[in-house]
Amino acid sequence: MAEKQSYAKRIIAWMKGGDEKNINRFQKYNKRYIAEEIAERERQKDKLTDKLDDLEGTLEEKVHNIDLDVIKDSDRLEGYSESYIQGIFSVYVERKNLEEKIETLTEEIEVYNRALREIS
Repeated sequence: MAEKQSYAKRIIAWMKGGDEKNINRFQKYNKRYIAEEIAERERQKDKLTDKLDDLEGTLEEKVHNIDLDVIKDSDRLEGYSESYIQGIFSVYVERKNLEEKIETLTEEIEVYNRALREIS
């Protein structure tokens, strides 16, 4: 059997706003939390996008920066070729990793936005 609240407890609950006030405060907190999470992920995404842009310049530099003196020498050509290709390959791997991180952040932002719409 449910206990009856005393008159004083009901007055205090009414003054505090009761459940509705607590729910509104809870929703306000959640909206602020989600907005902060979205903002943080947007900042991370922007930083990664800048790194990706810088990486494109690095790739271009690696592709066009060929040591002509080394490739003239047949004895050094094989080792230089391996290091040249490995350098380009490492940039491609780093680019793929950055793109995956950006995609993950984009998906997380979308989920947070959906959650924000749901609680609004």
